[in-house]
Amino acid sequence: MRCGFRLLFIGFFLLASIKLLYFLTTRDLKIMEIDTLGGKAAGNSLKNVAVFPQSGGSTKFDQPWPLPEKPIIKRIEDLYKLGDYLLVGNFSYSKGLGNLMFQYAAMVGLAQETHAIFPISSDNLLRRAFDLNAILVTPELHDNLLKLAEGTVLESCCSYKALDLGFTVFRSVKKVEGYFQNFRWFYPGEASKLVRDEFQFLPKIQELASEHLEHAKARWRLGRAEAANRDKENAENDYKLRFSTETADPVTVAVHVRRGLDLTMHSRNLKHGHVAAPADYYERAMYEFQRQYPNPLFIVSSDDVGWAMKNLKARNSGEIYYLPRGTEREVAMATMSICDHLIASTGTFSWWTAFLADDERNQIIYYKDWPRPLTDLDRMVNKSEYFLPRWRGL
Repeated sequence: MRCGFRLLFIGFFLLASIKLLYFLTTRDLKIMEIDTLGGKAAGNSLKNVAVFPQSGGSTKFDQPWPLPEKPIIKRIEDLYKLGDYLLVGNFSYSKGLGNLMFQYAAMVGLAQETHAIFPISSDNLLRRAFDLNAILVTPELHDNLLKLAEGTVLESCCSYKALDLGFTVFRSVKKVEGYFQNFRWFYPGEASKLVRDEFQFLPKIQELASEHLEHAKARWRLGRAEAANRDKENAENDYKLRFSTETADPVTVAVHVRRGLDLTMHSRNLKHGHVAAPADYYERAMYEFQRQYPNPLFIVSSDDVGWAMKNLKARNSGEIYYLPRGTEREVAMATMSICDHLIASTGTFSWWTAFLADDERNQIIYYKDWPRPLTDLDRMVNKSEYFLPRWRGL
């Protein structure tokens, strides 16, 4: 009888202790929830970490397509109803789409590994592109979670190391900060499939990408008509008569040409080891497909269309189609990802375009002389853990 009473008392004491701990933890968050931090994002802990060149600095939620309606959690109590452990990431270091995607993918892998839930802020710019399955929380709650969480800061942009986050009932909120430019955080394995499922473009983006592709094919057919008819004045009629009803599609090859100022003019990035792919790389890569296919269609996306038009050479009229200036970055990535093959540039935007385009059968070509040899970045990047094994360097 006494033994049973003692066991009952011990059980009651343990339960009360756990509830008290939960109350103290959530009380801090409730207090912080009132403080919106003046609208400021949580502090950036990466002060001395070498980073990739960044783009997208002016990006905001001004996209010409609607975002899906999603519930947004405001209170920590509601998060704990979904799981015991919370894993948060700091997405404030860069607005570049590729950088954000690497961060998100790595957090997906870590959350799966640790059986944690992974909430993101409702103002995360990845929502412009994808219908994410992530749990959305208010920006204020996300910032407060970052402040409360015990953290790990990755010292290198490009390396992978196994992490023991050590979730316990006493340490239930963790964060990992960094750039995660290494596929081992999520590839290969189940996490890679989850990432592909997450990075499905919004329906309107898919629609716009398909429209670009069909328009490019129409211009390609018109180019064939011009080549077949020496009388250029009759070429359009000839196109309508002979080519507009063709069912055979050309082999499409996406070409990403990145020539941004952060690559070509930024002295710190150049010294660090970043380099833009030169004209002869694109010439050799395009020749690979011109040699394999009689009439390929190259679809070019570039942040410097003038440079691309000057340096990319077409053999036939309509062989090269340029995405219009001002095309939203999400639409550009989506368009290139549905092409048959890809010639990639340097940078994380191109990397993720290649990852989404990769169907295990197509050809992905990348610039093998990035980073610039004998630089800091060259010593940091393990190419065997950055470029996927089946991609081909040129």
